[in-house]
Amino acid sequence: MRKALLLLATMLPLLVAAQGWPASYGGVVLVVDNDTQKNDVINNAATYTKWFDLIFLGNGQTVTSENINTFAAAKTGFIAYIQDLSDEDTAKGYLDAGYWGYRYRTSGASASNAEATRNINAALNATFVVGDMYGNSTDKNVLKQWLKFNYKDGNYQAAVCDNSLSVQMRDNNENGEAWNDQGLHSDYIAKHYCLNYVDGATTDIAKKRSMYAFILTRPGTPIVFYGDWNNNGDFLESMIAVRHAVGINNQAAIQ
Repeated sequence: MRKALLLLATMLPLLVAAQGWPASYGGVVLVVDNDTQKNDVINNAATYTKWFDLIFLGNGQTVTSENINTFAAAKTGFIAYIQDLSDEDTAKGYLDAGYWGYRYRTSGASASNAEATRNINAALNATFVVGDMYGNSTDKNVLKQWLKFNYKDGNYQAAVCDNSLSVQMRDNNENGEAWNDQGLHSDYIAKHYCLNYVDGATTDIAKKRSMYAFILTRPGTPIVFYGDWNNNGDFLESMIAVRHAVGINNQAAIQ
């Protein structure tokens, strides 16, 4: 077991150290929602590790140590999902098993809501931690406040999914309006800790592709959903290739 954990440690990508989410991180995330999607990713590891650096698992989903080692050898890690981060034990169990981090359900940008999870995250010191926020979370300023409440010991203890950008793109696209750089990725500090994604309510392929083109050419860390990858694989491959070729990462300047 000790050898296996040491092997996993050597397989982790070389990252600029930062608790909660790495600095200058150029990775792309894939989200799987069910076991059919997860099993396809597992069975086609060579394809998915070519394009994705992190695999976000859904609630209750797990992978084997063999899966973890196979993906880690290709510099891709699994992120566990925790419905209720009420103590250290569950998250620590995932980290000890070789998961690269975890995301958890959280509500409300208040000091009291953030205190418990902030302390847990600080104690565990994981590289990849994501707050999956709900409730009044489509306001950019609320999300920034949440990040601020999760600051401890000189670090932001978790990244956050940018619901504000996702909703703005969706609503403006439906209304035929252009969107602008008003998401967290346009903030000098917050862009390091924001994960950008395309709202699932958008079904028009051309509009959806324009949104993906946007987030894949902006700072922050882009998320791709398995269903969108399955329907737009060639397009998304080309956009991810452009992101890597240009060298865009989560702290890149907006040109």
